[in-house]
Amino acid sequence: MRRFFLILFLFCTSAQAQLLTGKGAELPLQVVQTPHFSVLHPPRLEPFARRVAAAAERIRSGVLGIVGNDPGRTFIVVNNETDEFNGFAVPGPYPFIRVFATFPRPTDIGAQWQDAMVALISHEFAHVAHLSTRDDLRNNLRGIFGAVPGLLEARVPPAWFVEGYAIYAESQLTTGGRVADAGIRTLRAQMARAGSFPSLFEAGVATFDEYPFGNTRYAFGAGFVAFLIKRYDEATIRRVIALFNQRLSFADAWQEVTQASLSSLWATWSAEESARAAQELVALQNTRLEAGQRLHLGSGAPAWQPDGTYAYMSGSTLKIGEQEIKLPSRPNRLSWAGKALVYSRNVVSGASTIGEVFRLENGIETQLTKNAHARDAIFNGRCIVYVRDVLDDSSIHQLCGSEDELVYAAPSGWHLFHLAPRGALTALTVWRPGGFLDIAVLRSQKLEFLTSDAAQDQFPTWLTDSELIFSSDRGGSAQLYKIKLGATQIEPLTAAAGGAYISSFSPDGRATFSSYTASGFETRIFAPKAGTAITVVKSEPKPLDNLSGLEYQVEPYIPVPSSVFWYPATTNGIGATVVGADPAGILTWQLAAGYDVLGGTGLGANFNINFVPSLDWSANFLALVDSSGWGVRLSVPRIGRGESQWTGRIGYTIRPTIGLLNGVPFAALSFNFGTNQTDPWDYPLYGWNFAANLSSSSGYSLGVSSADSVAGLPLQIALGIKSQFSSQPTFSAALQIRQSFAIQWRNEDGFLAVERITIQPFFALSWQTSVATSIGLRLLADGVFNYYVPVTFGLELSYGNGFAVRLVSMLPLEQLR
Repeated sequence: MRRFFLILFLFCTSAQAQLLTGKGAELPLQVVQTPHFSVLHPPRLEPFARRVAAAAERIRSGVLGIVGNDPGRTFIVVNNETDEFNGFAVPGPYPFIRVFATFPRPTDIGAQWQDAMVALISHEFAHVAHLSTRDDLRNNLRGIFGAVPGLLEARVPPAWFVEGYAIYAESQLTTGGRVADAGIRTLRAQMARAGSFPSLFEAGVATFDEYPFGNTRYAFGAGFVAFLIKRYDEATIRRVIALFNQRLSFADAWQEVTQASLSSLWATWSAEESARAAQELVALQNTRLEAGQRLHLGSGAPAWQPDGTYAYMSGSTLKIGEQEIKLPSRPNRLSWAGKALVYSRNVVSGASTIGEVFRLENGIETQLTKNAHARDAIFNGRCIVYVRDVLDDSSIHQLCGSEDELVYAAPSGWHLFHLAPRGALTALTVWRPGGFLDIAVLRSQKLEFLTSDAAQDQFPTWLTDSELIFSSDRGGSAQLYKIKLGATQIEPLTAAAGGAYISSFSPDGRATFSSYTASGFETRIFAPKAGTAITVVKSEPKPLDNLSGLEYQVEPYIPVPSSVFWYPATTNGIGATVVGADPAGILTWQLAAGYDVLGGTGLGANFNINFVPSLDWSANFLALVDSSGWGVRLSVPRIGRGESQWTGRIGYTIRPTIGLLNGVPFAALSFNFGTNQTDPWDYPLYGWNFAANLSSSSGYSLGVSSADSVAGLPLQIALGIKSQFSSQPTFSAALQIRQSFAIQWRNEDGFLAVERITIQPFFALSWQTSVATSIGLRLLADGVFNYYVPVTFGLELSYGNGFAVRLVSMLPLEQLR
């Protein structure tokens, strides 16, 4: 038994030294050193990293002025393994930000941003400054124990405040930002009109899974934080943050500082939003312009065939008439090339997510490009044209058969979107530094701007050879307008309550557009009829300050794993554990020694070191000694992703392992891959998974599981086989169904809640020389703790060789008999 537990420990001990920042990076790395930041990057990204460093220094004092806390030297890791614009921040044990060297689509970050990178850095550094605001007790304990993750960091408030506060900072420090974004305001207005405004709890907890899903904390947090600061001030917010470190719930801290109920303020704000939404609806109706009629749910302009058949997207499902095709990711747009559809979408491969061009014909998808960084692909009647966007370079390419040629390269720093070819002309959207997003026409290698001002103009579509329609927020919400080539006036076409975005034309000349509803996007259709013309006054974007960062020193980055914290316990008992890491999390280690209470192996010690030199593989070494013996283990896991039209996106892990146990060598290989999708409480929703393990010391095992919905109920099936090499194999099978019932018992702001009760009947059998069966029922409460932690606990009743009752939980004590 002791030998078994020692083997289990060697193979299953998690590397606690793998800290939150330990996502790995692409070695070798360089670092740009500024007075307050260290920007880590691969050498090929040095110019971009220098701009990131200059942007961070530029916004630092502004963020600190709002938040009132200096997190100290902050580390920023830059890479470009994805075409999806994003970033994240971790306040400890090192203040850490990760950004991707990509440029966002116009709707990704907010309106009128002069420099998308400055807005992103403002947002992420606001997170770091806010979430490193600790009270005196935590600071004193950190002086003893170091930066113990989750224990000696600042309390993390509800999600609406975390994101809303960062959006407030980004909006104060840049000309754009999402506080004033027309799209976010339209979304909130539509939900207010439908009576589906989320509650304070729903905007604050990580488990909220209704529309607009994860965007709830951004769209509603942005508005509510701005409302609170307008009613009080920034200093009040800082006092609440400081007190929250000493209180259980954010609502309690708010009440104590302001003498006002947070839930009553949310009610007041939502009432104001509802009144604003009602007034805006009346104003839109008074224009007597088109709101259109609903064509279908789902967003994206339909791609029409001459016979009236059209294709459109609903989520990541492609719909062509009655046919539905599930794609691994959502295309930017759709266009027909004869009987085939042409589009671009992001493709995952290993650690990369890159935009590529595709052709879909007879239900079969074919990838046409490799490493193209493509978006907005469309058929021009002869070839496929698309935008290639890499770092600060944006260009139009033409794909004719297998030949890919450059058509137009924009000036450095400009970014192109939404191509609309017609004959020798191509209409498009152009973003220019300074925050201008305008409609232009490309003619003979020259851009002619039809609009040029601070309004957000995008999604051009040809009406005739000399007229275009496009979407613009110049009236307060995004609506469609018509403009003639060379004209100085535009004519409004729509007054849709949900806004009017990307558009296309049906064969009978009617126009379609995407519009917000309270439960997602829909596509609406109307016959274009212009309103009163508006004169467009052109201007030029204001030049930006130089953010080259050339004044800063660049040096090689050496991952030195300094000791960062310790705590008086071990994984299975009492003792001491010391953890060290370098800021990028490339090299981390853990040393633990003490008395094993749970495993029963007495006094012992172990040393664990983890090396993550790339984004898709790592190496882990473990050495341990206790009363049952000693062992060493080296494993080199490779973690990656892939996709296909038939399976969707697949995640996989391959882990070869070698080691010694009391001087006896052993080797193992494990393989796991699948498409499983789970809900916030980790219940399987749909997909499949396959796992295989082969070990020279413990035999082999194979397992496969599948989950789907049958008759409206989630169902999961699992099959397995395992054996020691010298024994007869054991086969197993299990079937379970799940039914959940919402009860939504919550405190005021979501610090603690029980969201639902889940009933989970199951049947299991196994056989080796005879068949053994078990039937049972789990009664589970699915709740939320501290806003972000899904917890499940309850009872399992089963009958096999007799009745059994046990406690089931997602807490550390998983099964208590």
